[in-house]
Amino acid sequence: KNRYNEGKVYDIGSSTSIDYNIVLNISPDIVFLGDWPQHDAMEEKLKELNLTVSRFYTYIEPTFLGRIEWAKFAAAFWGHNVYEKANNYFQNAWKKYMDLKRKTYGANYINAVTFSAFTSGKVYIPQGQNYYASWINDFRGNYIFSYIPGTKSQKIDTELFVEKAKNADVVIFRQFKNITTADEIMNYYPFLGNIKEWKAYKNGRFYISRPDYYIWEAKDPIGMMEDFAKMLHPEKFPNGDNDLKYYHKVK
Repeated sequence: KNRYNEGKVYDIGSSTSIDYNIVLNISPDIVFLGDWPQHDAMEEKLKELNLTVSRFYTYIEPTFLGRIEWAKFAAAFWGHNVYEKANNYFQNAWKKYMDLKRKTYGANYINAVTFSAFTSGKVYIPQGQNYYASWINDFRGNYIFSYIPGTKSQKIDTELFVEKAKNADVVIFRQFKNITTADEIMNYYPFLGNIKEWKAYKNGRFYISRPDYYIWEAKDPIGMMEDFAKMLHPEKFPNGDNDLKYYHKVK
């Protein structure tokens, strides 16, 4: 905000529509775009204006490690020292991922797990090859919807979701509100019914994300992966699931 007020940061539009005149006046060395369909048209227009464009295809990566490895690509534009820092960030995350797989592999049981998000009264779940599903399965869980093919998220019938989730050993919600209690969840999402009767809630294995969880997936991948491993197998960690960083146990 301070840099914007000082005129060092410019508002060039939105992620789907930019003001090309402002971009031209800035005269950037390079313009970074994502992988949205709208960015294809932006790239074409920017090249017509003789501006250099680079694309990030982070969101179409099917694996979590594949996504965060794009930090190395970004860092390469800032020189060798920055690239080395990004490479260390990635290597440390990869090592932690393997450590957590080994730690949870020795668990005596495999939990049935659901992971979901809610938007406008609809339930969205990761498809079976999505990186959230992979986390669950790699950390000795059984993602209940693994049979649904794909690497993205998709809407699912509410009744089917509730029927599966109420009997799951572990239930994980991600959300953008500041919700921490069962009563708040039922108030915001009445279509779920009485979640206090769900198996996971009764056994203290019902979790919900902080509203800013998605930021920390990139900023602290190690902490995020540890949260998932702890939620699936708290018995494998000294403090169990009592020191989660980006998720709360629903009260």
